[in-house]
Amino acid sequence: MKKTIKLVTCSISLSLLLAGCFRTDQGQKSSKEQDPVDRPEDQYESVLTYTGDGYTLPGGEENENIAKEHKEEVVKATKDFLKKEYNIDVDVHNLVGNKDGVTVFFETSGRLHFYSTAIVPIKTAYNEILSEDVWTLEGNIEESIRAALYAYIKEDELKELNKGIDSIGKEFDIVGRSTESLENVGGNGYTTPFYHVSSLEEDLAIKPVYDLYLENPDASKEELSAAYDRTKFDPSMYTSPFKPL
Repeated sequence: MKKTIKLVTCSISLSLLLAGCFRTDQGQKSSKEQDPVDRPEDQYESVLTYTGDGYTLPGGEENENIAKEHKEEVVKATKDFLKKEYNIDVDVHNLVGNKDGVTVFFETSGRLHFYSTAIVPIKTAYNEILSEDVWTLEGNIEESIRAALYAYIKEDELKELNKGIDSIGKEFDIVGRSTESLENVGGNGYTTPFYHVSSLEEDLAIKPVYDLYLENPDASKEELSAAYDRTKFDPSMYTSPFKPL
């Protein structure tokens, strides 16, 4: 009989726009059928089945309805902002209303992979999407890019880590998070169902890689790898909130 290892995540957001909660109900509609503002009453669901249904942000119900009515405009505003400011292309997975607008959960579609969010303000009284005022949490995208760069240049090492997880899975039942929940409500930075990598601004090892990428987003993988300063690697600069019980 297999033993079970549970991997759980505990994180604290400093922003009320992201400090949401979810309420789910096994008897409610599936994630594809669930209306974004049709909130079930039960508060708990297994991490194995949770996909993001029922996630709410304080005071966001009215703006979520507005965002739903203007979905194409919200998605376009988000994509345009991220392309202009960070030169990244994204796929939008979910829109969750907040008291000042809508929080947009997205995933990058280029060679650097990460999840993150952007906020599109809404002038609620006029049902108006403020497309020119899109913003992101300070430092959030930059940190995500650094983590994604690390994962990109250390792809072979992470493949070995994934093989190790697969190997453990043959003996133990490993419980992580569903990909759908990462896409819809929980992704931040370079994240997989079983681990998360983040890189702080003080990370001097990845800084030259990050600087090169900003200067030349088309720099080859070999060039980016060569810029990495392994002599300044500090394990404390890479954190994971996923901890075994």
